[in-house]
Amino acid sequence: ILECVFSCDIKKEGKPCKPKGEKKCTGGWRCKIKLCLKI
Repeated sequence: ILECVFSCDIKKEGKPCKPKGEKKCTGGWRCKIKLCLKI
């Protein structure tokens, strides 16, 4: 599980890659330089 370096507010497919208040990305997303990437 990869942690987000930056808080990711960008939403893709209607879902945030990092839910507010969470420290890690969920749902197969990870944050990279404030971009949501599906892994």
